[in-house]
Amino acid sequence: MTQEQKEVWKVFRESDNPELTDEEYIMITDLHAKVFNHELWRPCTCDEKAFQNMISDINKKYDG
Repeated sequence: MTQEQKEVWKVFRESDNPELTDEEYIMITDLHAKVFNHELWRPCTCDEKAFQNMISDINKKYDG
């Protein structure tokens, strides 16, 4: 992860809002595609498991 990506992710992690905003949805999918070097994939917002997996993946990179 670049320093800029880490700063964006830090702000997201510090958020107290339990619901994803549209901006966060786009940020998570864009960041996951860039960090893990894959084609952009935007799952249905109803697919909570897909988003939790993306968040967990990014957290591992952030913490690692």
